[in-house]
Amino acid sequence: MYEIVYNKLVNSKFSNHHEEDTLMELAKILCDKTKLIQTYYPIAINQITNENYLYKVPIKFVMSEVFQSKSKRAIRQLISPILNKCNSMPSFGIFHSSLIIGDYKYEFCDSSIIMPRKISANNALFVMDVTILELTLNEYLNLIDQLTDLIIYWNTSKFYSTNENDKSNCQDFVNDLISKLNLSEKLNHLIHRSFPSLFNERFKKGKGGMKMIFTEKFKNHFHLQKKFIKIKNHEQLDLFVLRLNEMDEKWKDSFHLEFEILKGFDQSFWLRHFANVNRKCWKPLGFDHHHNHNGEHHCKCPFGNPKESI
Repeated sequence: MYEIVYNKLVNSKFSNHHEEDTLMELAKILCDKTKLIQTYYPIAINQITNENYLYKVPIKFVMSEVFQSKSKRAIRQLISPILNKCNSMPSFGIFHSSLIIGDYKYEFCDSSIIMPRKISANNALFVMDVTILELTLNEYLNLIDQLTDLIIYWNTSKFYSTNENDKSNCQDFVNDLISKLNLSEKLNHLIHRSFPSLFNERFKKGKGGMKMIFTEKFKNHFHLQKKFIKIKNHEQLDLFVLRLNEMDEKWKDSFHLEFEILKGFDQSFWLRHFANVNRKCWKPLGFDHHHNHNGEHHCKCPFGNPKESI
């Protein structure tokens, strides 16, 4: 098993940034359950001794752009309706998908390597809250057991491929992982029942970007002139939501779907920001790296920093 994982690392982008000794050590970790747990899932002593402690583990679904050029995104829009009619559309459209579980992001890329990664994503388009698990110590340890088993299984037996006859890609991994967590029905319900218009644009039409189409009720309630909003940067989104808050501070109760869509866009900007804090368009409103006298950021994002809820 070690040789399989090591060869994957050598033939991937990891070899461009790490020495051979580092790759060898990483390979040992990624195919050994004990080493995986020791490296990524340390448990604080005070939590172990407190029998009443509940581990809160947020589960989030992340959809990301896979194409950087406008021409390739245009081709996706052309072929997506055809694939949909032929029932050949991938589970989550022609987009990259991953899951955030607690402190880490899990994804299967063309490196064919899975490891718990820091929570960031250069090309995130939408982040959807699936659920928050509240686990006892034994339940939490069982979750870690499931995660490490799945990581080792995919690292030692799966190779990235889009070939229909031998398919192992990011969406297959997400489906496998979400199934192990018994959340497949929950995720499908959220995608097809809670956010039908949003994901219809993604899956059936192949459209990327961040765009929210207003219902007549929403449009009239906030006296909006346009029928939709195209969100181009984090500050624009934050200012728009702050305007909604000023007009109706309880609007999220009346327009829960709209709130969750805007929150999903906001969290995707945060993931981009975590990936590159110097990109101005990804910074939340008022954010800078200079702290006030209390050591806090001057962040005015109405949704707050998602890491604070993890």
